[in-house]
Parts: sequence; C-alpha cells; structure tokens
Amino acid sequence: MLIAALPLSAQDLPEGEPEEERVEITRVLGDQYLTIGLGTPIPLFIYDPPGSDGESAVKPMNLKVGMAGGLGWSAFVNNNMSLGLEVNASYNADPNGEGFFIVPMGLQTNYFLRAFPFEIPLHFGSGLTISRYKDLTTFSFMLKGGAAMYWNATEDWSFGLNLNYWWLPEIYRDNGSGAPASMTRFGNFLEVTIRAMYNF
Repeated sequence: MLIAALPLSAQDLPEGEPEEERVEITRVLGDQYLTIGLGTPIPLFIYDPPGSDGESAVKPMNLKVGMAGGLGWSAFVNNNMSLGLEVNASYNADPNGEGFFIVPMGLQTNYFLRAFPFEIPLHFGSGLTISRYKDLTTFSFMLKGGAAMYWNATEDWSFGLNLNYWWLPEIYRDNGSGAPASMTRFGNFLEVTIRAMYNF
C-alpha cells in the first residue's frame, strides 16, 4: 500500500491561472492631461493683520459651505513632474443669502507619487483671483497648495479626490484711491472636489 501511494503523493498540484500582468503607469515629456472637478469650497477663516492698535484676529468668514468646480490642463516634463494651467469657480452665500463668488486662475506645478494602481499628485499654484460680493468686484493675488489621489481606471482615465488650500489676500493701501489699509484681509478656504483626469 505504501509503494502504491508514493506516485500519488509525488504528484504536483494543478497549476492555477496565471496572474494578470501588472502594468505600471509611466509618463514622458509631452504627455498631457485634462482635469475636471466638482465639489465644495469650505470657508475656514479670515485673518486680520495687526492694525494701529497692535491687535490682530482670526475671525469666522460668515459664509455657508457652497459649490466649486474647476478645469485644468497640464503637460509632463518628466515621469513625475507636470506644469499647467487651472481655472476654478466657487460660490458661497452669507447668512442673508447674498452670494460671494470667487474665480481663481493661474499656473500650477504638480509632482506625482505612485503606488499602483494609484497616482498622488502634490500641487502648488499661484495666480489671479476675481472676487465679487454684492456690487463690489476685486482682483487679487492667490496661492494654493494641496494633494489628490487618483485611481487609474484605464490607461487614459483616472478618478479621485482632490484637496486644495486657498490663500486669498486682499491688500489695500492708504493712498486715497480706494479702501483704507485697515480693510486688508486674508481669506482661507479648503477646496474639496471629486475629479476626473483624462490622459492623452
């Protein structure tokens, strides 16, 4: 019986199905992508710089959570870094229902980290912001930075979540031609959007 059992115990187990080959995403100079996002701008706080009395304060913005969207275009300069343009738009209402509109636009730099099947771009941007509240329209400088995480659904399409911190200064000077310097404010928002990215 033992001799008869030897050939059976020496048989190899049937081989399983071959694993699907994993394809890492790589980018080269000239590869481009478009992004579209939809979500919300969360008003964080306003910072008042020190005035003549030496006091400064962090104050609530008195704005409700609103809606935000954005479009972007970028081109890779190597496998990890891209440069591009982005335009956003956001709407928040104050407690009286008056709308506060912001349209940030500018240049953006992205650095991509990868962990298959995800891409994690870290980004920094600067540019111009057009703001409108009631009958007042202002133009100011802006800075933003953040990160996103995309799932590569296909070689061309990726979907994910994006977080951006917006820093929006409104700086005035006592030159007699506009608002006094005491009206200088620094707005702070957190943009949270769901995004789609198309690579071509």
